[in-house]
Amino acid sequence: PTQTTATGDRKGGACPDVNIPLTALTPAYKKDNKNFLWGKTLDERPTFWVYVPYSLTDKRPGELRLQETKANRDKVLTTVVTVTGTSPGVIGVRLPVGKTLKPNEINFWQFVVRCDPDDASSNQFVSSTVTVVQPITSLAKQLKQA
Repeated sequence: PTQTTATGDRKGGACPDVNIPLTALTPAYKKDNKNFLWGKTLDERPTFWVYVPYSLTDKRPGELRLQETKANRDKVLTTVVTVTGTSPGVIGVRLPVGKTLKPNEINFWQFVVRCDPDDASSNQFVSSTVTVVQPITSLAKQLKQA
């Protein structure tokens, strides 16, 4: 992905226009004059950070979706966490217990605000990638000592 701000249809639905859009808070880097979003983490159960300009409710939930590679190598986008009961602002969504990312695999994730549960075209979403990396030996020792 090359952007951190929301995409999707802004017509209708239950998500009003806002000054600061839904935004993924993820590292960006430049390559060949293009910006790319690509997080790296040591944590197999990372927290995904997003600025959400709307209150998330039962009628307008947020969803963390993760693209997973199945045994037959098909990629499937699944909802792993549904978020409600938040005010506008920065939220962190951690993978649930028992759900982990595999090291050295590219994991595509989306955070979706379901603006109108009956009209998926009104959804707002942001996306990025994250990879679990192994720390270099000296960092691993420092982390263990800490």
